[in-house]
Order: sequence, then C-alpha cells, then structure tokens
Amino acid sequence: MRKSKTLLSQTALCAAFCSQLVFVSGATAQQSADAGVAAASELEMIVVTARKREESLQDVPLSISVLSGQDLERGGIESLEDVANFTPGLTFQEFNGGGLGTPVIRGLSQTDIASFDSNVGVFLDGVFISARANLDVSLFDLERVEVTRGPQSALYGNNSFSGAINYVTKKPTDELTARLTGTVGTDERYEIDGAISGPIVDGVLAGRLTAGYRTFDGTIDNALDDENLGGYDDRTMVSGTLEFTPIDSFSATLFGYFSDENLDGSAGFINTNNCGGPNSENSDIITGRGGSIFRFFCGELEAAETVFVGPEAFSERTSRFGYFSFAWDVDFMTVKGTTSYGNYSADALSDQQLNPTTLDPTVRRFLRPFIGDAEDFSQEIRLESYDTLAFDWVLGGYFISRSLEENFQTGTLAALQGLDGPLVLDRLQQLDSDAFAVFGMIGYSVTDRFNVSGEVRYTIDDQTFSSSQSFQGFPAVTDRQEDTFRFITFRVTGDYAVTDDVLAYATIARGARSGGFNVSSDPSEASFGEETNLAYEGGVKTVWADGRINLNVAGFYIDWSDVQIPVPSSVPGNANVTQNFGDASAVGFEIDASWAVTENTTLRVGYAFSDATFDDGIEDVTASRRCATPADCFGETGPNGGVLVGGNQLPRSAKHQFAGSLTQYYPTDIGEFYFRTDVSYQSARFSTPLNLQDDGDRTLVNVRLGVELNEYVDIAVWSNNLFDKDYVNSSINEPEFFPSSTFSTGFISNGRTIGGTVSLRY
Repeated sequence: MRKSKTLLSQTALCAAFCSQLVFVSGATAQQSADAGVAAASELEMIVVTARKREESLQDVPLSISVLSGQDLERGGIESLEDVANFTPGLTFQEFNGGGLGTPVIRGLSQTDIASFDSNVGVFLDGVFISARANLDVSLFDLERVEVTRGPQSALYGNNSFSGAINYVTKKPTDELTARLTGTVGTDERYEIDGAISGPIVDGVLAGRLTAGYRTFDGTIDNALDDENLGGYDDRTMVSGTLEFTPIDSFSATLFGYFSDENLDGSAGFINTNNCGGPNSENSDIITGRGGSIFRFFCGELEAAETVFVGPEAFSERTSRFGYFSFAWDVDFMTVKGTTSYGNYSADALSDQQLNPTTLDPTVRRFLRPFIGDAEDFSQEIRLESYDTLAFDWVLGGYFISRSLEENFQTGTLAALQGLDGPLVLDRLQQLDSDAFAVFGMIGYSVTDRFNVSGEVRYTIDDQTFSSSQSFQGFPAVTDRQEDTFRFITFRVTGDYAVTDDVLAYATIARGARSGGFNVSSDPSEASFGEETNLAYEGGVKTVWADGRINLNVAGFYIDWSDVQIPVPSSVPGNANVTQNFGDASAVGFEIDASWAVTENTTLRVGYAFSDATFDDGIEDVTASRRCATPADCFGETGPNGGVLVGGNQLPRSAKHQFAGSLTQYYPTDIGEFYFRTDVSYQSARFSTPLNLQDDGDRTLVNVRLGVELNEYVDIAVWSNNLFDKDYVNSSINEPEFFPSSTFSTGFISNGRTIGGTVSLRY
C-alpha cells in the first residue's frame, strides 16, 4: 500500500536547502569512485569517452552530462527513468509493459513510438543495445553514465538521431578490491550486490566480477488483488570483465553481461473522456474504455492512488550481451576493434480495462504490447592517430546485423493464452537489417588555441521486413518487403581556447534515421523514408575560482525534416501507419555547473530548456479518432481533414527541466558523516500533437544520510521520492477497435520508499 504522507512539508525542506541551491544537472564534479572521500577544495577532473576516446569533460566541444558511480549510488538512481529525472535535457518513458522504452533528448521525440528504433542511441561501453525493451541495465558498479546531447549519427550511427546515452563499466584493477552492499527498505525491498576486482596474472591479466539480486513489491495499491504494483519479483544480474595486457602496446578486453527481470504489470489508469465531441449521436450510449460518450480526455492525466490491474499482468526481460575489444599501438597510429553480440527477449501482458468495472473477468481485454526477441552482431575496426602528427585523424568501418521482432496482440485473457476464442488483433512483425558504414574524422590545430575538426559517415542499411496480421479471427494477411536506405551524416566543429580556463565552440551536425515499413495491403503506405535533422550548437566551457567552479553553457537550434508520423491507414480495421509527414524544429539551451563550496561541501546544478514544436502547416490526421470535428478539439481543419498543429509542442517532450544536488561532509572522531539531497523538476509533457492532455509537472526529492566509519564500512539511510509525489511517468492515447473512440492511459511511477544500506569495501 502507498505509505502515509510525510509530516515534513515540501515547503519546509525547500526553506532549508533552496537558499543553498540553484538547481542543476547531476552532471559534473566526479567524486572518487569507491572511497567516497570528502570533496576537495578543487573539483576533480571528469574523464568522458563521448567521442570514443578518453578526454576531460571540460575539453570536449559538446554538451554532455555525466552521472558518476557515486552519483548513482548516493543519488538513489537505479534505472534509466531515474537517470532521466536527474539529467536535464533527457526524458524517458516506457509504455505497456516496457516494450517501448523511449528516451528523448532536446525534445526531439519520435511520434511513431511503435518503431523498432528510438531517436536516441543507448550504448554499453560504446556498443549499441538494439532492443528497446532492454535499455535498462544494472547501475551497480558502473563507472559513470554519459548523456551526449545533439545528433551523434556521424560517430555512433543512425540510432543516435538526437543524442546518445552510454553506460560505462568499471574496469579491472591492478590491486585486489572488493565490495559487498546490502539494502533493506519499505515495501519488501531487499537487495544484495557485490563486486570483486584484481589481478589474475600480475601485469598481464586482470578481472572483475559483479553480481546482484533484488526484489521489491512496489508502492502502488492494486485493488484487484490487494497487492502492490510498481516493483519486481526479482532482478538478477551478473557481469564479468577480463583485461589482457601482454605488452605495453597491446590490450584486449572481454566483457559479458546477463540480466533476468520478472516485473509487475504496468500500473495504469484510464482517465474518463471529457472532450472531443460525442462518440454517438445517441447521448445515452456510453462506448469504450473512455468511460463516457466523449472521444477524448482533455487536461492533466490522473495519477490514481489506487489502480485496478488484473493479477495476470506481468513483464519479463532477459538480456545477454558481450563484446571483445582490443587496442594496438603501431608506430604513429592505434588499431582498435570491437566485436559484440547481443541476445534479448521480452514478454509482457497488460490489462487494458484498468478501472473499476462490472465486466466479467473472462471478457476483460488484455494486450501483448510490441514485445519480442532481438538479436544483433556488430563489428567495428578503426585506425586512429591523436597528437602524433600535424593533425588528428580516424578512419573506420562498421557492420551490424540485427533481427528484431515485435508481437502485438489484443483480446481476452483466454484468447491470449490460446485457450478460447479469437484474438481481436494478432500482429507479428520482424525486421532483419544489415547495415554497413564507413566513417572518418580529421582534426587540425590551426593555432595553439584554435582547433577545427570534421566527421563524416556513409551508411547503407539493407532491410527486410516480414509481417503477419489477422483481425477478429479472420485468416492472417502476410507480407514481405525489402529496401535499402543510404544516407550521409556529418559533424563540423570549431573550438577556441579564449584562456586556459575558457573554451568556446560551435558545431554543425546532421543526424539521420532509417526509413521502414508498415503492415498494410495498400502499396502507397507500405513503407516510409528516412528522416533527417540539421543541428547548430554553440557553447562555452569555463573553469573559475582556481578550479573550484565549472560552468558550462550550450545553445542549439535543430531543423527536423521528413518527420516519421503515424497516420490513419486506408485499410479498414488496420492500425495506424507511419509516413513522412512534415517538419519540426527545436531551439533551446542547457546550463551545467559544479561548485566546490568548501572542502566539505559540493553543489551541482543544471537546467535545460527546449522548445520543440511542429512547423506551421503540419496536420494531425489521426485526430479524427479523437475529435468528432476539429472544432471539438479546439483546432482548425487542415487540408486532409485533420487538425492543424503547427506551433504545438512535440508529444512527450519537456520544455523545462532542472536537477541539483548538495553533498555535505562532517568529519568526526568516529567517522565521516555525509548528507546528500537531490532535487529534480520536469515540466508537463503532452501525450499527442493536439496538446490537450498532459502528464503534469513534477518535483522529486531524494535524500541520503550516512557515515563512513572507516575506509571499509559505509552505513546509510535514505528516502527516494521523499514527499511521496504521485505522478504519471508515461501515457498513451489508444484507439478502440471500432471507429471514433479512444481512451487515455496514464502509467504511474512509485511513491516514497525508505531504506537502509550497508556497504563493505576492501
């Protein structure tokens, strides 16, 4: 059950801390990774690999946020959703059982959320994770999480259309180290995690092994079985790394990762339709799960304290991932190679009734939401040279072969279990893709302070798409299509060191995302083309007060062309199809700052503003399902009968975000006490291009109070979502399978949790 509200008001906490905070991103000032020592009077240098080489964050001419391993631990950050909450410029949502993980950077949110790919590439040690259902990895024992804003297609490929997220693992150590962490918390939270690292053959072979097991009931009251939702029966993870350095000029790494998760079903609640015009001319008829005669819901989606989800709902995910990489220094260059393999599976069942109902359980509608298996194999070879010639250069080749599956089914529970009756809709899609790319970079120091560089990538993406779809028990319609997409992406950068402590830079970059296919018997809507953007960014990175303050500012403008947008299919009974249907743009800025206030006090703050909108003349042609007439949705009629949405905010994009942390250390005779508070704010995100319903803004607070008794023992108590904020983290407006009706589901995140953690280190 949801715990009672804290007696401490949010206003009181802000009075205590807001005078010391100007909130920002947990994106700077990396603490020493495991020791947790007090902040020095000078900020430590943060090393990032956002450009696939180790560099100081302050020297990279890109807008990057970093959460260190200590930030993840002491900030209560346990998932990609948490990473997004405390990283301005990044949002993350999951829909219907987590099959459609959707990160958004700088507001460039994809409107075709059922696509095989998202607009943001997610990587582990620079290796692409291809399954959208499996984007979360264990954050225990990570070195850091890097979020690079702006298109990274020239460096990472077409899946980094608006940015990239890179999980960076900790490497094996030359000396034996070990860590064991246990946690007990409210709502049956139990966690045990451990890591051990050290030499196997001195100076030649080192290894690292990490493992964890977690269980958690969740905090959301489910009235249908008196059990909580929002948690998981178990999450099991194990990873291992071997690092081989037989000679100084050669190193090789072998990494493996396995995770298995058995999660609760999505905690959703349907809001009663109150706008959009009537479903029926007969006002006495209430149709559909919208709960009224109206077609749509206008306003802020409700975060219900109690939900009504069938106990049969569940979500399961398994990830198997590994890579082998090497680096070999040869005269004036380094040869690097990475070979990776990933195998992912996901299954889920979502209850679609969700609200109090008199319907017999045997006719409740359930959904298997875009869930399936994924497999990939990739190979990259690159030759690179830095600081050895008159100019820097990189030349490489990349290949990735992927097989992705999406299974979408809806019907009664018995039908989904294959026991009785036909499915309402049964659709299976598979995408097989072989993508080849060649890429290069050249950089030149015009003077000691002025550098220019250019990156370019040429991609050929051969795709084969097969599908099978049946509706209301009719025989399945099958289809198979093939196409090849070719595109060039690039980035041009200039940076100038105004002083030793001030770096100014400007970039122009082109991002691209491949086209794809639809399930449709109409040849005119069977496929769609690639979409592109052209992004302009300028910024400064500065160091002040003898290294005690870092202040970074970036501004951007992005022109997005040929946006892939779902539109109604011309085929009766068919779901929406994706087409290239107009343009959009985004303009905004980000601020990241860190301040070592004293030897024992560190403040970090960050803010992101992104105004991402549809261009004038863009039309929401799916609005006919939500609006009896455009006037019923307060809009003007477009040339295709839809609602004009030019100037409206892109769905699932947040215009304002900020986050901040304050860490305070108190040395005593018995040990070093510490206190950390993390605060994040995110403005409301609209569910659809109509901008008539949103998930509301939210402010979240995490706190942690602990003591390091010595270098071996750390004891802490903590609370995540301290003020028990009820909020909708993701939402979806879904069509009924008959004309002129939709229903709006908000998926709810956990409330306050409280617990204690003991960490033992060696």
